[in-house]
Amino acid sequence: SVPVFELLTKTFGAFADSVVAKGAGDGGEQAGWVSAIDASTKWGRQTSLSAPTFVFFPQAGSSPKHYAGVYSALSKRCPVDARYLFVQPPGRDAREAEANETDYKKVVADATAALKPYLIGPESKDGPTTFIGDSWGAIAAYAVAHELREQCGWTPTHVVVSGNASPEVTSTHNGLGTYSSTPMADLTDGDLIDFLRESGVSEEDLGSDGAYASLLRAFRADCQLYEDYKRPADLPLLPSKLMILLGKDDHVTKMSDALGWVDEFDTEVSKVVRVAGATHHVHEEQPEAVADHLLDLMGIAQPKPLVLKVERLKEVSMTLAPPEAFVRGVDVEALQSFREGNLLYRMGSASGSKGELSSLASMTRTRSNEWPSRMESPY
Repeated sequence: SVPVFELLTKTFGAFADSVVAKGAGDGGEQAGWVSAIDASTKWGRQTSLSAPTFVFFPQAGSSPKHYAGVYSALSKRCPVDARYLFVQPPGRDAREAEANETDYKKVVADATAALKPYLIGPESKDGPTTFIGDSWGAIAAYAVAHELREQCGWTPTHVVVSGNASPEVTSTHNGLGTYSSTPMADLTDGDLIDFLRESGVSEEDLGSDGAYASLLRAFRADCQLYEDYKRPADLPLLPSKLMILLGKDDHVTKMSDALGWVDEFDTEVSKVVRVAGATHHVHEEQPEAVADHLLDLMGIAQPKPLVLKVERLKEVSMTLAPPEAFVRGVDVEALQSFREGNLLYRMGSASGSKGELSSLASMTRTRSNEWPSRMESPY
């Protein structure tokens, strides 16, 4: 896994480089399907067992860096140390040397096999697990959840989907969803670029010519997976709690198409959230809001800021009587100053300190040396 401190001190771009570069460990072996960041292990195995787990499935053409902002926001907001698992598809970032995978069944099988040790095997935890999938990643998360249910009887406690139509509606789409009914095989790179721009991707995000070409290859492969997906007719409902996120300015996914997700889950808790200030890319554009909604769905209370109310002390006017006549060997003005300071100190003022008392005592000792060595009795 990737050192948490290393990631917390990096920019989002550096975060992405660290995660994807260490996806399979530090031994230089070929990167794998899952990159793990586990902050919970620093307090010992027992504490780690109850930690929540977040599993991220990236959108079409993307990688773990897609969730850099959300991870950063969660790590600051979550009051308990959590574990973060990032699905890393081939053909991009650390796995760019590999070919993009276009076989839908193989993608689901490989991702499931890579996640299983963390969720059911020796690395599993007792805390809640949330699957988060964006765009094509929503379908991938849903399909992997069903695969784990069928193989092991295990399902995530929560599922969060965003920017994608329901599985039933997706089954009727070609690769670009409602944007275009043209099959992927007939779409040019120019068509894909037009879609990316329409969905909110900027020219800066498209990057240099080399990165641009790599993005298009990965994006085309994932859109082909989306096109090939067909919801099995006999799928049971998932018992996970559900949340649907959709940017208020999303012009790619229709709310009416997204609401069908509710019919895929057997749960009393289903939330639908329109994210303000977001287009089709809610996780990148509003990561703090997404993190807040994730923690709220999981019932993880965020720590409230400590507010201290300090009231200004009222000015107090006072007149102290002079010292009694038997008080000898002490500077009267200094004693009077000490008495006033001591009174203020007891009333809560910063005035009247041990330093004043020490100074007064020292003065008394000095003057006592000037007194007669013995006192004569009047009797």
